[in-house]
Amino acid sequence: MAPKRPPPSPSPSSSSPTSPLSPSRSPISKPAHKTHKPHHHRKNHHPLLPAILTHLSHPLTPLISLTTGLPHPLFPRTILSYHLLDHTALDTLAAYYHQTVPATRETGMYPAPISGGRRAWVDGWGRDVSKKGLGLEVKRRRWGRFMGLRGCESPVDEGEGKEEEDVKRGMEREWEKAMERARRDGGSGGGLGKGAW
Repeated sequence: MAPKRPPPSPSPSSSSPTSPLSPSRSPISKPAHKTHKPHHHRKNHHPLLPAILTHLSHPLTPLISLTTGLPHPLFPRTILSYHLLDHTALDTLAAYYHQTVPATRETGMYPAPISGGRRAWVDGWGRDVSKKGLGLEVKRRRWGRFMGLRGCESPVDEGEGKEEEDVKRGMEREWEKAMERARRDGGSGGGLGKGAW
């Protein structure tokens, strides 16, 4: 007596309701009822979010290396990817596009070079050779200026402790304004009057 064979399974192209691949039994089919309203999330986002996303997704045209004729694979393709560049990527890009210390023949041949010497921060191998290491924002703004991005033209505050000095100066100005208001409002100048803070 021959062993019993199992019944043949339906072919994947079969549209029978018992097929494991039928639309009613698909593991990725949508539930019969909606668990949330799709437009519910639209009400809760910040009103500027669409404009910010549009700005960050703006495409950038890559620069071509003078020696290879090719863009670097790390060259940012969008504004968002520009803002996500880290120290290593910025150092690598600066070296690839000849923005090095000492300057090479190609350094000044780009439309907006990171002027060699004082401004460039890497050697020809992509190693950071700045005395104390530049901050990420300084490197990013210099790279943005090199790429031709607007808003990167103004010099970046590069001095150590400079931010702290600015805060102290601002606090001193606020204190002097408060003292002046106190003198005006209170007359004696010895204490702070109403509304000084």
